[in-house]
Amino acid sequence: MILLVLSTLILLYLWHYRKFYIYASKLPSVEGGLPIVGFAHLLLGKNNEEIYIEMNKITSSPGPSPRSFWLGPMFMIIIDDPMQLQNVLNSPKCIDKPSLYEGLGMKKGN
Repeated sequence: MILLVLSTLILLYLWHYRKFYIYASKLPSVEGGLPIVGFAHLLLGKNNEEIYIEMNKITSSPGPSPRSFWLGPMFMIIIDDPMQLQNVLNSPKCIDKPSLYEGLGMKKGN
């Protein structure tokens, strides 16, 4: 019974976010991530400096711009091209910073 309820909840979640997952799958991705956890396993048990080094390795891998990767449940996009980055930063749809900044202690004004 519990398995049936859990399976139903997972299917409802996937159905609700199906368009997001379809669009996310169309972007080129950084190779080396694991299913479900992405690259999060590389950051477990590390201090801030080690996390920075690992994230630098992940994001500086060669590939087209934009490219994507998963960090646990968070979908991340890497943009290397300055013109693409300018378009994203000037877009009114991209004003809010992700919750990742709060977790890393990088709140606005610090």
